[in-house]
Amino acid sequence: MPLARLYDRHAEDCALAAEQTDDPRDRAMFIKLVDEWRKAAQELRLQHPSPSQEQPPSQKLQAQYPASHSKKPGRGR
Repeated sequence: MPLARLYDRHAEDCALAAEQTDDPRDRAMFIKLVDEWRKAAQELRLQHPSPSQEQPPSQKLQAQYPASHSKKPGRGR
């Protein structure tokens, strides 16, 4: 499991704990922890994007070498 996803799970656990507690101080602490875990997860994603967040290689090539025209030679009818 990627570390950012683990941080997301910690945030979810803290959010659940905040919903279940009756103590306002504990709830505030859990809500603060939710925010901190989510920020940490986001920072990791920005530093190390997962392969699914990157452009596919074919799109990278198209961006680097755009086609001069869309039709292939000898195919126009």
